[in-house]
Amino acid sequence: MKRLSARDNPDEFARVYNRVVSFMVHAPRYSIQGIARLAADSGVSRTAVSRLISGHRRPAYLVVLRVVASLERDLGVTIDPREIVRDDPN
Repeated sequence: MKRLSARDNPDEFARVYNRVVSFMVHAPRYSIQGIARLAADSGVSRTAVSRLISGHRRPAYLVVLRVVASLERDLGVTIDPREIVRDDPN
């Protein structure tokens, strides 16, 4: 089985834009310990949250939902997951 790379299908590996850090800055709980605390509260690994923030890979939908749920709890607002992760920068 051939392994895919960005050269084979550049659209599949396109950069993903997100606003996780923007939401974290406004959440007092995550502004200090950041990724580690968000990962623990979301029930996902620190690596998964780091990958979500870096935007170099498409995140798993479950990771996005769990991170959004944690941010919603801390901020006290409803957040649409599409506000967090997008394919286009605009």
